[in-house]
Amino acid sequence: MKRELPRLQKQLVKDLDEIMYEAGHDYWDMLNRDPKWDKHRTVVLQSIMREIIRGEVITHYPLLDEHLGSKICHYFFPNAQFIKLWKTKKFERFNYFVLEKMSLMEKLAFVKDIHRIPKGIAADIEAINAIHNALANAYLPENLRAYRKKSNPTGN
Repeated sequence: MKRELPRLQKQLVKDLDEIMYEAGHDYWDMLNRDPKWDKHRTVVLQSIMREIIRGEVITHYPLLDEHLGSKICHYFFPNAQFIKLWKTKKFERFNYFVLEKMSLMEKLAFVKDIHRIPKGIAADIEAINAIHNALANAYLPENLRAYRKKSNPTGN
């Protein structure tokens, strides 16, 4: 069943298609490309997948950071509402000079000290941090030593 999109959504889809095309991410149109690119199709598809994953990790990482920061805020400012707190110089200073200076792992360590965090959740946050750093600092993070598959020198 085909549904008609409202005008704004049609424009958004058109804009997204254009952005994806200009960024080289139009994987759905792969067969319409120049045949001389056929030999590069796998590399192009892998690159598109890598960029989509990178975007997702980079987008969600600050949200995780924000959740940890909120736990810290609740510790120092119990029973306060953040909307009201942001109107105070004290909280603004706390945010700028404390929270913004702390890395995700420092925030995790602090939250682990004030709350009981299940080991699995802490391990997931540490893994997300490692993936974020790899994606942010290497074009091909799968080639980093930490992510390379271990080869067996005996061949077994």
